[in-house]
Amino acid sequence: MSVYKQNELRRCTIMHLLFLLAFMAVASTPLPAQNYVSIDGQYLDKKSNAIKQTLVSYWRDGVMIAEDTTDAEGFFHFDILMVGLQETDPLNRAEQIHLTAFPNPFSHQTNLDVTLSEEGVLQMFDLNGSLLDRLELKNPGRYLIRWGGKNMQAGLQLCHLTTASESFTVKIICRQAGLDGLQILSRESDPLSPGERITQAGRRIFLFATDSITYNKENTTYLTHPINLNGDTSFTRVGNPGPSITDPIADTTAAEGDTLIWLITEHCYNDEDTNNYGTSSPGTWISGDSLHHVVQSTMTNVLVDIQDVTDTLLSCELSFFVSPSGTN
Repeated sequence: MSVYKQNELRRCTIMHLLFLLAFMAVASTPLPAQNYVSIDGQYLDKKSNAIKQTLVSYWRDGVMIAEDTTDAEGFFHFDILMVGLQETDPLNRAEQIHLTAFPNPFSHQTNLDVTLSEEGVLQMFDLNGSLLDRLELKNPGRYLIRWGGKNMQAGLQLCHLTTASESFTVKIICRQAGLDGLQILSRESDPLSPGERITQAGRRIFLFATDSITYNKENTTYLTHPINLNGDTSFTRVGNPGPSITDPIADTTAAEGDTLIWLITEHCYNDEDTNNYGTSSPGTWISGDSLHHVVQSTMTNVLVDIQDVTDTLLSCELSFFVSPSGTN
């Protein structure tokens, strides 16, 4: 074997040993705590009745990370994984180094929430010790960085943040790699930014202003609202379901020329005080919430369009037949 090959083999061996030692140090160092934040919600209409069978989804930076369906009483529940919440001393903020990945696991891309009090370097490694990407952070502050899984296959990765005085590593799981490398999306010069706070117990909590919850159900106004997590929470959200038929009007027979009257609200439910009504059936008109029909000489299909007042895209149709006596 040539001297060159011997030196090259020796260099590769030393590099692998160094990485192995670094990996063992990471493995022996406690990883950031993985905390589940519990969310309990109830979805009701304006009359405090449950909006059942609604698909409720939790979103973070355009990625849906949890979903549930409201039960018979309108309740839903999420357990949201928050990686890297740490107990810190608020008096020693300048000494903090923080690194969080969300979502984790991820597909195509994830976001890295990075805080450091001095310049540093962010590096991505696979478990073989290969450097996937590197980003220099030349100024202290809080960064939002996007990582797209560049140069790697799906699997476990190490995200390593280093400054002159400290280092911090988290494990992240890539389900499906993307094409992009490390990219700075934003930076705030104050390590304790308006988007976070310190509790009285000294717990530093990072809030994700882009988190949101959506509510999706047929014939119900699509609803979305932002949410900032700083611990277990519970709330009630009021939605706007459209009108629905609860008790269909049965087909009716009466003497020709008779006037029949029905109270629409006894057959249709809506959480509004009133509805918009419309009908074009012969001998039929609506006054208030009352439906009037004069029996015609032939069978008539009585149709009533019932439209929501708040959201006119929401509607239902009341349909039945009225026949004069003596007809089949």
